[in-house]
Amino acid sequence: MSNLLERCLSFALQAHEGQVDKAGLPYILHPIHVMMAIKKAYNDHNEELLCVALLHDVMEDSPATVNDLKSIQGMTQRVIESLVLLTRKKGQSYKDYIQELIDSKNWYALMVKRYDLLHNADLTRLYNTKANPYSHPSSEDVKRYEKYIRALKQINAELGIKEYSNV
Repeated sequence: MSNLLERCLSFALQAHEGQVDKAGLPYILHPIHVMMAIKKAYNDHNEELLCVALLHDVMEDSPATVNDLKSIQGMTQRVIESLVLLTRKKGQSYKDYIQELIDSKNWYALMVKRYDLLHNADLTRLYNTKANPYSHPSSEDVKRYEKYIRALKQINAELGIKEYSNV
């Protein structure tokens, strides 16, 4: 693991400390999963792309700011720009957020959002867990899933990907 990637992982661990996902698991497992899925799918070690994956939820789900991210030694402008695009603005509709990502043509942001959506749309990870022993998704989960699939189709089209997953 490179020094920048290690620093990004350390930052993400601190930013998401104490947070849990809907299944009751440490939240940091989600960005790590997104990073590993990208690495596996492309057998690539693009340090900047992997850093974007690790940090993609930091500004939305923690008090961290752009300036905090810029303070990471070795941080690049490409990573910062991608993370800003991946952070939904307050009051911005989800539809407008996805369209802004697509219009940006920022490959890093689009790839990370694609794998973020793939992981978030996997409802099987939310059930039959200690935190949620129920075996069926709620109607709210189904609506969220459908929203993610619509966004995934749009992003896949922009990236020229015809299938939903290569994870």
